[in-house]
Amino acid sequence: MYWGFALATVLLGVTVIQGFIYFKNYDDDKAPLKLLVALLIALDILSSALMAHVIFYYMIENYGNSSSLISSPPGTFPVEWLVTAIVAFLTQIFYASQIYKLRRHSHRCIVPFVAMIFFSVFAFLSNVVATILIIILNYSKAVFSITILKSFTSIGNSFAAASDIIACCALCFFLASHRTDIGRNRIALVDTLIFYTVNRGILFCVAQLGNMIAYILAPTMLYWVPFHLCLSKLYVNSLLALLNSRHSLRGAAQDVSRMDFRVDPVPSIPLAVQKTRSSFIRPVDLRRLEDNGTVTDDVKFNPEADLDSSHF
Repeated sequence: MYWGFALATVLLGVTVIQGFIYFKNYDDDKAPLKLLVALLIALDILSSALMAHVIFYYMIENYGNSSSLISSPPGTFPVEWLVTAIVAFLTQIFYASQIYKLRRHSHRCIVPFVAMIFFSVFAFLSNVVATILIIILNYSKAVFSITILKSFTSIGNSFAAASDIIACCALCFFLASHRTDIGRNRIALVDTLIFYTVNRGILFCVAQLGNMIAYILAPTMLYWVPFHLCLSKLYVNSLLALLNSRHSLRGAAQDVSRMDFRVDPVPSIPLAVQKTRSSFIRPVDLRRLEDNGTVTDDVKFNPEADLDSSHF
């Protein structure tokens, strides 16, 4: 428990730094998005404060008192459990909304959106029921081995993992299917987004499934607590990392689109021809180039605009 809290505290520091960077560089974001970010950071800090009280109770106030492990301490841990569930739910709803915004390019995005909402809502409700059960059953270390609590906790973790997997697969499928339709200058941008999405999905699946497996195998040994304590931090940091990467991703795409391709005159061409206005080739706008070399103004999918969260 102690080392899990120490790691969670480090991740909280990363959350605060990323929050400072966000509010400093993205002041033009709309109020709902900024309110969501502020709420998630506040809940993350609250989660750490509640867990700090639990650590204080066990390791300072009742140091050396083994009976405290089977007694009912202050109910800060059930509240922390609920706060973590709220953070996960809000973050998953945010990612679901990003998938829903892509519906104008493909109506197939509706299916993963509905699935994410379903799994996110049921995961949240399962954690709410688990929190209520912990309080009703006179919270102690032994209560975590009760079958009904294990069932609701496992359902919550598995449904949350399912929502994260659906978000990862849906975004990767959509980005990969439109990779050749967006122009050569944005392919690297799409590859970066796919790489981030895959890593995020793997990270959350490992955390959620690790929490569930450790809890099912040894509920009273508290091996699952480090996974649980880091969950809210991972959710908040992943969202902030995505939001804070928008400027760098846009800059990378614009640098390529502004490249000026020129061809030097061929020495063998007569001087009279070299002096004509066709000596230099006009700069090419890469944003209007398709893979077949033709010029068009119709870009079906713009990853910078369509995946921009500023108008959340």
